[in-house]
Amino acid sequence: MTYSRIAATFSCLSLTCVAAGAAQLDLASAFPEDLPVVGEQSADFVKTFNAISEETQFRFHPPGSLVPVSQSLESVSKGYIDAAYSISGYWQDRLPSAALFSAFPFGFDPVERITWMYEGNGLALYQEMYDRAGYAVKVVPCGMLPAETSGWFKKEINRPEDLDGLRMRVFGFAGEVFARFGVTTELLFGDGISFALGNGDLDAAEFSVLAADVYLGLQENTEFVYFPGWHQRSTLMELLVNEQVWEGLAEPVQHSIEVACLANVLEALSHGALQNQAAYRQLLESSEVQFRSWSPEMMAAFRSAWAEVVEEHVNHDRFFRKVWADITTFQRERNEWLPIQNPQASLSRP
Repeated sequence: MTYSRIAATFSCLSLTCVAAGAAQLDLASAFPEDLPVVGEQSADFVKTFNAISEETQFRFHPPGSLVPVSQSLESVSKGYIDAAYSISGYWQDRLPSAALFSAFPFGFDPVERITWMYEGNGLALYQEMYDRAGYAVKVVPCGMLPAETSGWFKKEINRPEDLDGLRMRVFGFAGEVFARFGVTTELLFGDGISFALGNGDLDAAEFSVLAADVYLGLQENTEFVYFPGWHQRSTLMELLVNEQVWEGLAEPVQHSIEVACLANVLEALSHGALQNQAAYRQLLESSEVQFRSWSPEMMAAFRSAWAEVVEEHVNHDRFFRKVWADITTFQRERNEWLPIQNPQASLSRP
């Protein structure tokens, strides 16, 4: 039993339970609480924080019950809701740098992302992105996903040409990469992905980690599942709090939110590791899909396309250029050190 589950046992039996007299903050989650690894994180944060805070408590609301998921950022900024639990890459259409703070191709593994965020310049740049764009929000890193499934396909993909003409659900910068191979991309949420695969609206999809994908049934309407998850080697989840609400909280409450989010990152990674292993065994035993590894040719093609995407964004967006320069410096220094610390690590570096 993990820490947040132990804490929840002693605090209350219901996720919406709050301490008597406590100020209540409504939190809109982008993910249902029963979605393995992904949705569990938002629910676990609420349980953990409510167990350690008496003055202020969060009240969990499932996706779409307060505002549409796609409008969560604006809703928090304008004060329509107090807070939202989501992923910055969902705002990629309005903030060109957004997915750099959640996940990007050939990017950070979990340890590197945490290091850049907390010990490097990541957290300051993260907040600056929202401030520059005029969003009145406080952002707190509040969860983490390990490397994701690379994609579920109805046909085998051996060459870049095999992607041409496919319709695929895909997230963030990976969508821009796949689009360069003739893929028509869409960003669907939750149960809609499996439905679209089943009725023929999609030929392929990527969503999240293996456990979440299997829970949604993506294996039921595809033949092949591909690894490694080059497009999202780790994914950071975010808590957004309305700026005025955040500033109105006592400093110990603010600190408790940050601590609960840090605990959520650790729990999400450890819990997710076991959940994904169990999902892998389930698929092997059921023989529902065939596992495939991307060929060196395909990985090289993806990497080349990603370099083109980066160049375009660097040339067109000043803040993207600033963030990418910082990431590049961090990765270069990390790559210099890792072979010294662990010679075997360099063999698997992206």
